[in-house]
Amino acid sequence: MNALLRAGIVGSVVAALCCAGVLTPLLVAGLTAVGLGALTRDLDLVLFPALAVFLAMTGLGWWLRRYLTARRPAPATGAAGAGGSGPFTSPRRAAP
Repeated sequence: MNALLRAGIVGSVVAALCCAGVLTPLLVAGLTAVGLGALTRDLDLVLFPALAVFLAMTGLGWWLRRYLTARRPAPATGAAGAGGSGPFTSPRRAAP
């Protein structure tokens, strides 16, 4: 859940920076260095769908985190939940 949200946020930021032209020179230089310079003319065909996928991952991760934390049962308090210890419990124990 947190890994999905984290990956979505990081991927969205990187894809948005590439789409905005901030990281594109580094991407072009990296692809050219490994011999894939011919793929640089089609970067927009990859970056915009990647941005959409990462934004969807971010939305799904955020929704799952919100949904699962809202559905988590409240922690038990008092003698039953704390095992008879705590400031609001009686020092007497129930008979076994």
